[in-house]
Amino acid sequence: MYKVFISHSNHQDDWERIKNLEKWLSEIGIEPILARRIHIPDTATTKIESLIDESDAVIA
Repeated sequence: MYKVFISHSNHQDDWERIKNLEKWLSEIGIEPILARRIHIPDTATTKIESLIDESDAVIA
């Protein structure tokens, strides 16, 4: 399964679009990794960099 890391703002309009993108990617067999769903401190860039490295693509 392919993985896509999605970085996005927390603005409500963006979140609605991201949820739709997440659903669509899941339907076609791509695992979306949403930054908002990762419960880590903002200073934990190593964890985010690791997730990006493990992903097949990044949508920012």
